[in-house]
Amino acid sequence: MENAQSCTQVIVDTVHNEVILLPKRKPSVLEKHTIPYKLLELIAICGELPAGQIKRLYGSTSYKFKAITRLKEDNYIRLFYRDQLRGYRLNTQSKRLLLLDNSVRFSYFLSGVSETNRPKVEITRRLRLHRIAETYITMLHAGVFIFRDEKPPVFYPAGKKEIAPLHICEPTFYSSREIKEVGTNFVKIKNARMVGALLTLSALYVVYNSSDAQMKWHYKSEM
Repeated sequence: MENAQSCTQVIVDTVHNEVILLPKRKPSVLEKHTIPYKLLELIAICGELPAGQIKRLYGSTSYKFKAITRLKEDNYIRLFYRDQLRGYRLNTQSKRLLLLDNSVRFSYFLSGVSETNRPKVEITRRLRLHRIAETYITMLHAGVFIFRDEKPPVFYPAGKKEIAPLHICEPTFYSSREIKEVGTNFVKIKNARMVGALLTLSALYVVYNSSDAQMKWHYKSEM
């Protein structure tokens, strides 16, 4: 009965005094490598994708916004608006879908009370997520790897030993949150403005995104 009710909607006919059960509209099946699915992937690792960044993604503007509309109608995403800041967040249904499809890629971002799984409402924290999201999109355009199953695990959780030598074969970006996996030494760093690190075959670049604000340099934190 529980399963049956979850797949139906109840309509009460007051004229004939009867209850009618109709099947609910099922959400569209999302295929991998399509724009709607790629949008879900990006929102998952960002926590909240700034609404204004949709235009920067690949594909025609009209199709991308049609994809956003479809995802909202199918209850995969929702628009979060507060403090004049708009961003798209995942709903439970889309989180389950991504975890079933690729747990290696998404379990880190879609589990527990992390900033990406349960984004905060404070504007400072949301702006931080938005700036990391903007950086992710820039990296995608540059052909840089951003997904965890595509890049070597350079930053390990505290106490985890390296299994094999790690090699950077392609430019790879790690967000500041991923870098914190390195352990207690990095967690001690406070107020750093970096959004992540870009590792290439020959160099490591510390990445910042200060948007349209002037960079505030905290010498000890950044060093």
